[in-house]
Amino acid sequence: MPQKTEKAKTGAFGENIAVEYLKKKGYNVKCRNVRVGKAEIDIVASFKGLAVFVEVKTRSDESWDSDLESWSVGQRKIFLKAIKSYLAKNKMWGNTDVRLDLICVNSETGELTHLENALTDTPWR
Repeated sequence: MPQKTEKAKTGAFGENIAVEYLKKKGYNVKCRNVRVGKAEIDIVASFKGLAVFVEVKTRSDESWDSDLESWSVGQRKIFLKAIKSYLAKNKMWGNTDVRLDLICVNSETGELTHLENALTDTPWR
C-alpha cells in the first residue's frame, strides 16, 4: 500500500478536525472524500434539512491566507461541478436545499474557521 504524502496527511488531519467539529455542532456527516470524476468533495453532511457540501482547506501558519483566498476560482468551479454531478447522480437535483461551506484548519494549532454559505454569490443552479 502506498504511503501518504505530507500533503495528504495534512489534508486528512484537517478533515478529521472538521468532521469532529461538524458532529459537535449537530451535523450528520454522510460521507467523506467523495470522488466525482477527477474532483473530490471533502465532506457531505446534512443539517436542519439542508444538504451541506464542505471543502476543507488545511494550512500552516506560514501559508495562512484569508479563508476564501486559499480557495482559487478554478478550485471553486471544480467543486461546484462535482456537487452538481453528485446531486444529479443521487436524484437530489431540484428537490434538495443545498449549502456550500468552507472550513479552514490551521495545521499547527488545529484552530478552524467555518464559513457557511461560502459561495453565496456564485450562481450554480
